[in-house]
Amino acid sequence: MIVTAENITAASNEQYQRIADGKEQIIELLRRQGFRITKQRRQILDVIFDYECASCKEIYYRAIQKDSKIGMATVYRMVNTLTDIGVLKVTSFKPQTRSGAGNGCEITTIRHGVVELTEMEWKSLLSAALQKKGINPAEEITKVVIK
Repeated sequence: MIVTAENITAASNEQYQRIADGKEQIIELLRRQGFRITKQRRQILDVIFDYECASCKEIYYRAIQKDSKIGMATVYRMVNTLTDIGVLKVTSFKPQTRSGAGNGCEITTIRHGVVELTEMEWKSLLSAALQKKGINPAEEITKVVIK
């Protein structure tokens, strides 16, 4: 197949139509379950379909950009409703800790495989590196973000 602008446009239109059909099927299912389809519910559904949100908070923050009157409770109720009717699956992620490891970390290396550091070990390494740069970690660190 030769890729042309027409092929790309056709594929995009087909994908858009599948998404629109999916939304309408969910809306119809909600109606059959006795739910009113409000503007806010539609907007929350749009956010769920349009973005890969990892939490209700993320859905909420995106939804209030469309309508500042949407409340956090409305988002939670809609997510719960979609979960109850089998449209959405909510997964809870909990950090996995090993016995005695606390908030340690794992580093995967080429030669040694997985190397585990306890919280005290990685904090010690971080402290040493910062001290080399003239920073007193005990007094100056307010937050650590791993990217």
